[in-house]
Amino acid sequence: LLLCRRQCLVERVGITRYDFTSLSDISQVLLLSQSVLSFSVHQNWIMAQGATILFPTLASTTQLTSLDLGLNDLRSAGIVTLAPAIALMTRLKCLNLATNHMGDEGLASLGTSLTNLTRLETLDLRKNKLSSAGVPALFEFLRGAKFLRELDMSGNITHYSFQSSDGPDLMAKLTPLIVKLPSLQKISLASNFLFSLGTKHLANIVSESYGSLTSLDIGGTRAASNKIGVAGAKSLAAALFHT
Repeated sequence: LLLCRRQCLVERVGITRYDFTSLSDISQVLLLSQSVLSFSVHQNWIMAQGATILFPTLASTTQLTSLDLGLNDLRSAGIVTLAPAIALMTRLKCLNLATNHMGDEGLASLGTSLTNLTRLETLDLRKNKLSSAGVPALFEFLRGAKFLRELDMSGNITHYSFQSSDGPDLMAKLTPLIVKLPSLQKISLASNFLFSLGTKHLANIVSESYGSLTSLDIGGTRAASNKIGVAGAKSLAAALFHT
């Protein structure tokens, strides 16, 4: 636990889904510390109930420039609860919502809030069980995200068959918007079963980035990879060669 003038970090302190007293106390302290710009409750697994406790505090701390709610298993219910508060944080530059398993339903509510975050530079949506069907919720935000430098969408499509089109469909929908992001430097799409077709869409991002893209992660694990194949590797290599 770290509380200072500009930061409030409550990371991996053992808050559980059964006892939220400490989270409530921390929320009250944060309410009294309007100078805090960075707030993190990373990896506490507070779930949707914890989101309900945090909501009044986050709705009142609109001065935040960094918010880390990663690894809290908020699910769609928790994201729906917090989305109106996030919408008020128009100064946010960094938002981490990784590993919350929000699903497409959670993303639908979050997408509306993100459109207000016109200063956002980093968005982490790793491991949230998002599908290509839910991605359109990000479209309006991405159209206006002129300061976005880092986008992490890795590990969302984790169930597949060799006939699956979800990974390629994800890239087909994201590519036209991502190529227009003027400040994007880093993108992670690891472990999304892109296959060769999805990788060809990714190659378009690389070739049309005009040198702004400096980091690309399409790695994976044994449990979840991208399976880009020879055809995907060739298309990506060609795009890298001409960039």
